[in-house]
Amino acid sequence: MPQNTDRIQTTHVGSLPRTPDLLEANKRFQEGEASAQELDAALDNGVIDIVRKQREIGLDIVNDGEYGHTMSSSVDYGAWWNYSFSRLGGLTPTNEDRWKDAEVKRSSPGNIVLTSFPDRRDRARFRDAYEDPTAGVLAHRASVAQPKITGPLTYTGQDAVAGDIRRLKDAMAETGAQQASSPHSPRVPARAFATSTTRPMKNSSTPARTPCARSTRPLSMPA
Repeated sequence: MPQNTDRIQTTHVGSLPRTPDLLEANKRFQEGEASAQELDAALDNGVIDIVRKQREIGLDIVNDGEYGHTMSSSVDYGAWWNYSFSRLGGLTPTNEDRWKDAEVKRSSPGNIVLTSFPDRRDRARFRDAYEDPTAGVLAHRASVAQPKITGPLTYTGQDAVAGDIRRLKDAMAETGAQQASSPHSPRVPARAFATSTTRPMKNSSTPARTPCARSTRPLSMPA
């Protein structure tokens, strides 16, 4: 891997905005109107395009823009946890959108509970920043249902991660990129989930951790 001998190499982290075509492919797949193969084809093309753009602006170390993580809109601040729903076992789909739940909940001795999103400290202090209809954090947000924890949490996303890495390597070969990083973060705060009402989960109010911790893996193409 090249060293920072004559300059500081450049890169970036985080999710990049999705294209309309990729958003539509994600939407059709979630609604059962497109196959996994059709979504994979859209992701393949999307990752090549976003890596090419990074190369064109001069980044030394590219990534896939986290395109393998499903987003509900071009800019989606919940994508960092929503994508993990399909990569974890022990979850059951629901129709509940917890961002819309405004119920005020309070803990009591021996009974720790999480209150609703609108009732939380930062949402209350900076409500205008969150709820401004044109520029707020939640502006133009599409509704996304959160699953419920109904069993032991397990990590099942090995194939999805392998697909993310394969697409990035293919894009590197296509564009001539020599270095890349591949971030994966299956860690998800338990506040993303409701727990089963029939079987309370122990420690469900603390961040859930899966066996695969967050990592940023360097990838290099052979010289």
